Amino acid sequence: INQRIADTGPGHVIDGFFGFCEAFGINERIPRWDIPVPDVAANRAADLISDRSGTLLISPCSSRSVRNWHVEGYAALADHAITAHGMDVVITGGNSSLETQYAAAIKAALPTNKAAYVQNLVGQLDLKTLLAVMRRVSVVVAPDSGPVHLAMAAGTPTIGLYAETNPDRAAPILARPWVVNAYPQALKNLRGRDVAQARWGERVADQQAMRFITADAVTNMLDRLLATPPNKRLGHSLYADDRESLTGNKSL
Repeated sequence: INQRIADTGPGHVIDGFFGFCEAFGINERIPRWDIPVPDVAANRAADLISDRSGTLLISPCSSRSVRNWHVEGYAALADHAITAHGMDVVITGGNSSLETQYAAAIKAALPTNKAAYVQNLVGQLDLKTLLAVMRRVSVVVAPDSGPVHLAMAAGTPTIGLYAETNPDRAAPILARPWVVNAYPQALKNLRGRDVAQARWGERVADQQAMRFITADAVTNMLDRLLATPPNKRLGHSLYADDRESLTGNKSL
């Protein structure tokens, strides 16, 4: 390597990606995802999700187990979505034993009458079908993982659950207003440092980190998102200032 892109200092991962474009003189930052979906995937998604406006998709697991929120939290979220908003719930994930166990435990934690509204699709979807399913649901909830970004690429509002990683570096860039951010609390309590004192990108690789996210914080975020007009649920800016235009509140 005999050339490097400019170092812009601490920022989002995507700032580095755009740095490659800017090195070639392309300075306009326009996030756009043109991921093709074959008809077979779109048709299967339509069969699985008939109501575009009333479904919550939960993708509970990350490839790093320390980023996984707890089963009781996801169950409380599903219960709230069903009870307060009349939503159906879909659980997705790969075919690992952990993901299979997570989905079964979430559904088992619900009363029988609520569990009837939960569809377990873990291990049943390839990536293109998952993308097509995400295009048909109204909200996705996931920890820092591939699916939290895939949902954003699908154009679906996404509630990201962050405690192990810093969302200012790794959150879905168009869904920053909806991040539930417990990274500062986890960092302070488990590492003894404030965010300003930590190395940029430092992880809190501790199984207790996600415990700092409360069920109330997530259900309240779902309430706020669903109370926002659909055309304002996804941002169009790469930067945090877009939060004010979406929600009227910079403190998010």
